[in-house]
Amino acid sequence: MVHAESDGRFMTVRTKVKLPTEQWYHVTAAYDGSAKAAGVSIYLNGRKQELAVEGDNLSDTARTDEPLRL
Repeated sequence: MVHAESDGRFMTVRTKVKLPTEQWYHVTAAYDGSAKAAGVSIYLNGRKQELAVEGDNLSDTARTDEPLRL
């Protein structure tokens, strides 16, 4: 999950588990609006995943009028 601002600040998180291909998964993401990676949760098949944080320097909320694209 990535959110980038025009000033170069960004937040990137990913699950630590690598998923096999050729399989269906139910993926859900939740975000508390805090502008911190700690506010992101990702669930695979109903189980909360451990996340790897690759960037966590937003200066404001990630709220946007743009739709979520996967």
